[in-house]
Formats: sequence, C-alpha cells, structure tokens
Amino acid sequence: MVAIKSLLAIALAVVPAFSQYISNIQVYYGTKPNQQPPNAVKEVTGQSDDINFQFGGDYVWLVPVKTSDRGAAATGWDLDITSKAIPWAQDLAAGAGGDYRYIFASYGGGTPVTELGLYRTGSGISTPPPGYDAMTGDINKGRGKTYLYLVWKIAKTEDAAIKAAVSAAESSQKYISDTVKI
Repeated sequence: MVAIKSLLAIALAVVPAFSQYISNIQVYYGTKPNQQPPNAVKEVTGQSDDINFQFGGDYVWLVPVKTSDRGAAATGWDLDITSKAIPWAQDLAAGAGGDYRYIFASYGGGTPVTELGLYRTGSGISTPPPGYDAMTGDINKGRGKTYLYLVWKIAKTEDAAIKAAVSAAESSQKYISDTVKI
C-alpha cells in the first residue's frame, strides 16, 4: 500500500509539469512567407497564418509563449485597434498602413489559456468556432476583406486528471502490491 501511495504522489506531481499553458504572445515579422516560425499560431481552417494576409506590409505571425506555471498563464486576450502607435507594443498591421492593431494578454480572474488559433472567415461572428472557448474581436475591423479572430481554448478542470490517476492507481493496486516488495 505504501508503494501505491508513493506512485500516486509521483504521478500527481508530474501531471501538472506536462500541462502547457500560454502566458503571452510574441509577434514575429518577416519580408518573405518562408520566414514563418515553425511554432506560429495556425489558422484553424487551413487559410493563411499571416495576420497581414491580403493587406500588404510585413508578414506578421503570432507565436505562443508557453509555461507550465498555471499562475503565470494568460486567461484571455484583449484586442486594441487605435490610430495612435503604442511605442512599447508590437503592431499586428506592421507596414500595411491604417490603424495600429495590438493584442494584449489578460491575467487572473479566469481559467488559463492552453491553445491558440486564428479564425479567418468571410463574415463576422459573435461566438467562437466549434472546439474553442473564447475569441477576440475582429483583428481586421475597418480593413475590409476577411474577418480575423484570435481564438483560444482554456484548461479543463484538473479534477478529472486527478480522478483518473487515482482510479488507475486503485485499479492496479492488487497488481502493484503483489509485485512490489517493501
């Protein structure tokens, strides 16, 4: 029985270490499409991952910054479209002219973000696409052409993972106790 409790304690300590949350977004710029970072956020329907697609300017990609620390994870994203540059922020419309577009992470007061996607569509939407929990407003607002949203998934409750680990440990208790000598 001692061996089972030890294995369970190890399993519960390791489970959160493998959980990947997203703490922020890094904006990458390029002059050619082949400069896209391999870990850039993907457009969920297979369309272009370039934020400036159809608008000229720089190629602009978003790359998630990951963490295993649930407390450091972002809980959402805010879109800011403004006529004035924010010198310390990274413009999503770099080189395209018009308004400046920024994405800022929000923290606390919610469930951590675990996955990001871009959703490009021909018409505006008010709810996230299937499989996603939340979204920003239209990144392309006022630009014409396609609508573009940052969409994300949030962490599911860790209770389910803990219950599964306990259940697995209990179901294999006889086997472990029969083979492990203390």
